[in-house]
Order: sequence, then structure tokens, then C-alpha cells
Amino acid sequence: MNAQPAPAKPSASVVVIRDGNSAIEILMLRRNEKIAFHGGAWVFPGGRVDVADGADDELEIAKRAAVRETLEETGLEVTVDGMLPFAHWTTPVQLPKRFATWFFVAPVTGTPEVRIDNSEIVDSAWLTPAKALEMHGGGELE
Repeated sequence: MNAQPAPAKPSASVVVIRDGNSAIEILMLRRNEKIAFHGGAWVFPGGRVDVADGADDELEIAKRAAVRETLEETGLEVTVDGMLPFAHWTTPVQLPKRFATWFFVAPVTGTPEVRIDNSEIVDSAWLTPAKALEMHGGGELE
């Protein structure tokens, strides 16, 4: 008898963008290596949907979760109205932890100060998308 796949937990992730000197920059966060799920990986702000995020429309709930997670992980304020959804991914059924994740793009203006907790998140970097891909290709950015 085949085991049922783990249910996918609703979650949200935000590609926070700002105007850089020569190109748009994205905010990347480094997770603590001691965290079991993707420890040490560079990620976008995000996480699971909480009950407090609401119980109405799935997309609106995900937006509120994205705003909350971005504030918790970075100290940056993005707004529901300023977010653009661009993808929805669900992790494969064979994985033990599964997420149904909405991905958003949200701008911040100026040179905002990123405040990390040095617990779950241990580093941050503003990178152009090209630089992030280059670093990933070179093994510098997991």
C-alpha cells in the first residue's frame, strides 16, 4: 500500500527589490546553518501562512503572510498593494516537507536598513539578479 504524500503547507516568499546604482537589486537572506530545513541557504524572505494571516482568498492570505514574514526577517515594510504575484510552486509529492508557495515581487524605496535577527537569518545582501546567478553558478550562493 502506498503512503499518501505529505500535504503541502501554504506559504509565501517575496523578492524584495530596490533601485541600485546601475541596476535593480534583490534582497537575499542567509539562513542559519543549524536550521534543519535549508540551513545555510540564501533565500528570499518568506515562510508559512499563519492563522492570523486570515481565512478568505488564498492569494490575499499569502500576500499578508509575505508582508508579515518580510517584516519579521528583515525589518523592512512592504505592502500588500505594492506586491505583484509572479509564480506559485508546490514542492514534489515525494519530499517529506511540502509547501504550496506564492512568490511575489515587492519594491522598497531608498536605501532601507535590513535588520536580521542573527538567529534564523544570519546575513543579508543586496545583489543584482545577474550577480546572484553568477555567484550561484560559482558555488558561492547556495
